[in-house]
Order: sequence, then C-alpha cells, then structure tokens
Amino acid sequence: MKKIVFSLLLACGLMASETGFYVGIDVGKANNSDKSTAEGTNFKYSNDYKDIKLKLGLEADEVTNIQLTYTRITYDNGVFYGSTGTTLQEVGIDLIKEFEVTSSIFPFLKIGLGYGKMDSEHSVMGSVNEMSSNIGAGLSVKLIDHVSAHVGADYVYRHWNNVSDGSFVYETRGSAIKPYVGLNFEF
Repeated sequence: MKKIVFSLLLACGLMASETGFYVGIDVGKANNSDKSTAEGTNFKYSNDYKDIKLKLGLEADEVTNIQLTYTRITYDNGVFYGSTGTTLQEVGIDLIKEFEVTSSIFPFLKIGLGYGKMDSEHSVMGSVNEMSSNIGAGLSVKLIDHVSAHVGADYVYRHWNNVSDGSFVYETRGSAIKPYVGLNFEF
C-alpha cells in the first residue's frame, strides 16, 4: 500500500510540472495521551507513536497551500485496552497559510482533518475507524529552487469509533502534540 500511494503522489507531482504542485514527506513523533471509557470507568494511558506522512499539495495562491495526505502511524502499544493493533493508516487534507519573512523563510499556520483505519481484535469488523483534527505552526525554509525543508508542531486530536471486547464497550479519544520535520519538492 505504501508503494502504491507513494508512486501515485510522485506521478501526480511529475505530471503537474510548473503548475504549483508539490510532493513532500514528513516524519514525526509524539507522546499520545489516550482516554477510554467503558461502563462508566475511565482508563487513561500514554502511548508514544511515530508517523510518516506523504503529501500532494497545491499552491492555491502565493501564501496558501492545500494538501492531501497519507499518513502511516505506528503506536508503541495497542490503542485500545489490551489491544495488539498498533498501525493506523490515515488520509487527510490540510490548509496551510504561509507568511513571507524573506524570499526563503516562511513561518506557517496549519489546520487539517483526517480519517483513518486500524486493525483491532476488539471490533466485530476486525478494524476500527477514527477521525482526527489538527492545528499547528512551523517554519519553512527554501533550500534551493523547488526544494524546501520545514519543521513544525501540531496538536492532534483523535476520536475512535466505539469498540467492544465482549465484556465492555470502549469509547476512546486521544490527543498529542507532535513535532515533525519534512521536505517538499515543488513542480
């Protein structure tokens, strides 16, 4: 799946030469704070994760970007109490507003939404879904023509659909502040 998504992003970027398209990759790491509620009992726990995000973006104007994303998130532990499911695959959309300081330095603000799926033995369907939202800020630096590097931090909130282990129904939410670094390649 990763190879297919990456190939599609790269092909779209190459076909869109000089039209304001870009492809990119981000890597991030966070300490996720999860809260599950089952039958009135709250379970709180921390769960570190790492992610890799592939992006296909469009410069809507000189300071506004819209990007479609595919993110693969790997948790250190299962997201649900006693769960072994640790890999979330998520698609999303981000809106980015840049502010030009110099011709090569651009602070930015970002908001986004995502929808993902993870395998889970706690679900009758064998998987669980989630919706996420994020808000963040960062700094983008143009390294050379058509290549920029960036660093940022996002506040990410996730709400998972309810799952049952046969005894309890779990309602799970998670949040994290995720720092990340990345590269964009413009066409």
